[in-house]
Amino acid sequence: MSANPWRAAVILGAALALPAAAQPVPLRVELQNGQSPYARYDGATDITITVQDDPDKDPNQNYASRPDLASDGFSARNASLMRFPMDGGAIPAGAIIQGAELQLFVRNETFTGSSAYEVLRPWGEGEATYLRPMAGQTWAGEGASEVGVDRGAAPFISFRQLDAGFYNTLAVSDAGVDLVRRWYSGASPNYGLILQDYDSWDKVAVESSETSNPPKLKVIYLTGTSTTFAMVPASEDTMITYQPPNYEGWGLGFSGRAGGSTSSLFRWDLRAIPPDALVIDAG
Repeated sequence: MSANPWRAAVILGAALALPAAAQPVPLRVELQNGQSPYARYDGATDITITVQDDPDKDPNQNYASRPDLASDGFSARNASLMRFPMDGGAIPAGAIIQGAELQLFVRNETFTGSSAYEVLRPWGEGEATYLRPMAGQTWAGEGASEVGVDRGAAPFISFRQLDAGFYNTLAVSDAGVDLVRRWYSGASPNYGLILQDYDSWDKVAVESSETSNPPKLKVIYLTGTSTTFAMVPASEDTMITYQPPNYEGWGLGFSGRAGGSTSSLFRWDLRAIPPDALVIDAG
């Protein structure tokens, strides 16, 4: 599994005072695996414990028929693929694309937000899973996470707070508008978008194309002297998701919200500190 940015080091720092005859100046030691106080130190352990439960525990299950799409990083890693056809005649030949907006019908409000990126590989709506884009292939990074291979680096959209119960209109970035132009002209293959943020603890869920409120791409274009727009609904979408049996390697966190109580345990082996040291501070 690829490294997760959640996994910042947890460090215990302690100020020490050795006996005056040995060392009159206070010392500081940091306990961090593989780095301090020596390269072989491995006495720091930690784990996340949580009451949260997500039913999607199979990393190779396809969820194309579900009425919702989601993006989250905990307690399950959720990402969603969606594709908007540019060759269906909704936008006339010779149009000059001036802008775009992504419209998502939101099921639950969100505060920390998420982003969507260009998908760089073909995928099958009824085949894509957390482990593969289609049968016989695998993502370069689990959950289509490898930047430059599975998905692009520049966000198509980014957002924070969304309100639930209706369509939210999200401004497409300049890079995203350029991508829509390339989809329209055929300069880039249209593999669609992935809504993805595996660092988030704030799940966003939106309605899929299996409902009457599918994701929509609003494309604003110019023909002659007239500016108009076309609404392009998602033709295909699916969620890829996985919740492991435990959260070792997923980082640490805490929450007290109803139904989502989460705590983290820490422990350090203090034998790296000289036995005759007097601990005078810690942080």
